[in-house]
Amino acid sequence: MSEITITCDRCGKVVHGLIDTLPDGTTITGGFYDVTGGNWSEFARWEEERICDQCMFNDPKYKKRYGI
Repeated sequence: MSEITITCDRCGKVVHGLIDTLPDGTTITGGFYDVTGGNWSEFARWEEERICDQCMFNDPKYKKRYGI
């Protein structure tokens, strides 16, 4: 697991998060979502790559799907 600092593409907040790659090649994150592919790409808006947890939790599509 590695520490990473990103800037949320949606709100501009600086986030100190975590990132790791599992043996099967799956990337997991903490503190932000990588929306460049995989399960989370459907929540990306135009040209977004990384979204902080707060922005994802406030996304209407995410709220509808996960009931948060």
